[in-house]
Parts: sequence; structure tokens; C-alpha cells
Amino acid sequence: MDNQSQSTRYRRGELRRTLQKWWNVITFRGWSFEITEHRSVRRIVHQGDIVTFATTVRNNGLRQGTIYVVAQLRSPYLPFTILFDSDRDSPFADRSHARLHQIPKGQVRSTTIRWTVPPDFALGIYDMRAQVWSPQHLYKPRRWRPLLTRGKRFSSSPWGGGLEVIESVHRSPLGVAEKDAQMRNPKTPRAFISYSWDDEEHTDWVVRLAEELVRQGVWVMLDRWHLHAGEEVLHFMERGCRDCDKIIIVCTPEYVEKANARKGGVGFETVVSASLYTEAEANKRRFVPVVRKKAPGRGSLLPSYLGSAKYIDMSCVDWRGTRFNELLRELYEVPEYQPPPLGSAPIFE
Repeated sequence: MDNQSQSTRYRRGELRRTLQKWWNVITFRGWSFEITEHRSVRRIVHQGDIVTFATTVRNNGLRQGTIYVVAQLRSPYLPFTILFDSDRDSPFADRSHARLHQIPKGQVRSTTIRWTVPPDFALGIYDMRAQVWSPQHLYKPRRWRPLLTRGKRFSSSPWGGGLEVIESVHRSPLGVAEKDAQMRNPKTPRAFISYSWDDEEHTDWVVRLAEELVRQGVWVMLDRWHLHAGEEVLHFMERGCRDCDKIIIVCTPEYVEKANARKGGVGFETVVSASLYTEAEANKRRFVPVVRKKAPGRGSLLPSYLGSAKYIDMSCVDWRGTRFNELLRELYEVPEYQPPPLGSAPIFE
């Protein structure tokens, strides 16, 4: 009976998705998108924590298109009151990150939306869902949005429980026992981002990473921002590797291949970085490898000159969460865990 009920629910779900798809295709001139997954990266959060909602969308229409993803939260006891709506409550910079550009037909794309739980937010379990809109919904005025001009809604996931808010734990943003470390390192870190120009999606990701770092007080040297027409590309890359406090090495299979073969601009970056890395000896913390993409069977995740260096894995969807905080700690040189103070020598009789 249970298997039969599950089979019936599955068939009904498939029928509902099929009907929604063809409704979208007919109504919206061939465009249709469906939500394949929506979840909270962390199921239990504290008051004041940052929640990351991860949404995966598939283009099941007849043509490629651009969409805008919205995340919502409500209490199961107040079903008609939306407590958080990213389209309503998030700043424009965060909303624009939820815009997925030109998804090819049949392809899947993912995005994340962040929300800071208010310190006085009521404790309890909450339902969440995602919606997929046309990009017009992002750019229309916030306060006055007539029905005919607010964009097209392609899909909406069902409400589902998955987020529990518990009492806050009072701690500093960077953790415990870090005040002295911050005093020892008061200056703003300067970071140079070394990456390969794989494709537009990867380049956009690097720009988003740089923007997030700037918001957290890190001065970032990036070719998209600081390399201008008429300037020598090789000199720019050499200056970035030489003058910045930290060198963030964004590793992808393409980057590793070019770095090891000394191909293109990234090959020059690697020559400089390899020399600095060899000479650094006691200061190898200048180099912060970040793994952006993995490809099974493509060999090492890092360029050969880095050997078995420790890296930060940011190949996941929720890279703005724990992994990004780990990167910030490396740039500010504020470790999460520190040894206790050295005690006194014992007295031997």
C-alpha cells in the first residue's frame, strides 16, 4: 500500500510538472524553467547567523533564457505571512546574484541566496520555498509593481520544512580569542587573484568572489578592475604577485593544465608565483589555493609547484558560507583554532 501510494504521488507529480512545462511554453513563447532542488545549506541556525539557501533550476523549455530566483520563508502557523522574501528584503547586489544568465535548453544551473537571521527572530521551525521569475521581476520598482509589469513566474517549489532557528550563541564574528590576533595584524590585507579565463561563467564567479572579499574589508587586485587599455598585461600580473600580501590562486582543471604547461597569461602568473613560492620559505602563507572546480580523472587539483599544499575547497554551491569564512581567516591570518597559553614548568622535588 505504501509503495502504491508513493507511485501514485510520483505520477501525479510528473503530470503536474508536465502540465506546468507546457503551460509555460505556450504562455511564455517557448520559455520554461523548473526547480529541481531548494534547500537550506544548514538545517539548524542561531539568531544572528547567515543562512544560505541553495536552489537548482533546469531549463525544460524550448529556448535558452535568463531567470531570477527568489527565496521565501514562513512559519507553518502563519501560512499567509511571508517572514523573509529575498525579492523584498535583500539588497540589490544580493538579488542580482540570484539572476542566472542565458541557461541553455536542457541545462541545469544553481545559485545561492543569503539571509541574516535577525537577533530577535522567533525561535522555531520554518517552511521555505523558491520561485523562478523572468528577469523583469528583478528590475521593477520595489513599492509599486502592477500585475502586468512584475514579470513572469515560471515555477514555484512547494513549501517544506527544513530550517530551525535556535537561541543565539554570543561570539565575535571571527570566533573566540582573536582580539589579540587582530591587534597584531591591524592593516587591511591586499589580495591578488590569479585565475584562468576558462569561460564567462567562471570569470563571473571570480568577480563575485572579489566583490564578497571587498565587502569584508579586503583590498582586491583584479584584472577586471585594475588592468586598463594600454597597460602591459605581464607587468600587471608580476606586480600583483609581488606587491600584494596574499595571492589567491583559483584552481580549475584548465588553470592547472595551463599552469603546468606555462600557457597563456596564467602561465606567466605561475612562473612568478612559483619563484616567489620557492623563495618564501617561512612565508608560504602568502599563497592561498582555492579549488573552484574538480574534474575526476584530470589529475592533481593544484599546480605542480604547490605540491601537497593545503587548499580551500570552494567547488560547492554554498561557497559563501563556511568555506568563504575560512578564506577570510587565511587572508586576515586569524586562525579559528589557537593553542592554549603555555603553562609554567612543573616543580620537581
